[in-house]
Amino acid sequence: RTNGRFHHALFLLLPFLLLGSLWHLFWGTETKQSPVAAAPATTLNLSLTLFSDGVTLPTTIANTGVPGDGRLFVTRQGGQIHIIATDGTVLATPFLDISSAVSLYGEKGLLGLAFDPDYAENGYFYIYYTRFSDRNNVLVRYQVSSNPDMADASSGQILLTAVQPKDGHNGGALAFGPDGYLYVAIGDGGLPDGETPMSTPQDRTSLLGKILRLDVASSSAHAPDCGSA
Repeated sequence: RTNGRFHHALFLLLPFLLLGSLWHLFWGTETKQSPVAAAPATTLNLSLTLFSDGVTLPTTIANTGVPGDGRLFVTRQGGQIHIIATDGTVLATPFLDISSAVSLYGEKGLLGLAFDPDYAENGYFYIYYTRFSDRNNVLVRYQVSSNPDMADASSGQILLTAVQPKDGHNGGALAFGPDGYLYVAIGDGGLPDGETPMSTPQDRTSLLGKILRLDVASSSAHAPDCGSA
């Protein structure tokens, strides 16, 4: 009898519980809230000042990272690296000129530059460009000469070649991480004939469409924790 009374009472309460749920669902959320004070308007007074000009088709701006060195190194797509002094003056002689080895067309050219974290000691810097001979992209290490404003043009050492199936999507960004490794962003190689996108970014046997991490301070081809693949 007790269970029967309970079930009977619950049956009588169900309509009211349902009505209360519907009321809360449709109207219960419309509660009054205290107005939120608007954030005070902030006025930013910005202006642009021309620091330097005369370097056409720039692709990268980098600094050696050496304390006290305020020079800027600007890569031109055609294959030159120019130095901009701290007063904005562009030095007449390029830091490096490999224009004869660079393919300048569309998205190709000299695309990346990064200075070694130990540049003050070893003078190494790295560039990424499209090679004229076969239109593949290469990562090359150079070294500065005895003149701090001139690279040793004969010191180039190819560290990596990325075979490009097409002319576009070359990538080329270079940057050293806080771990000391060199990170290289390589494009997906462009689209093949037709409208089907390439699958190279998902193909782990291909360098294309990847951000690579290289231990350039070691004789090994891979970072120590990357295994052998």
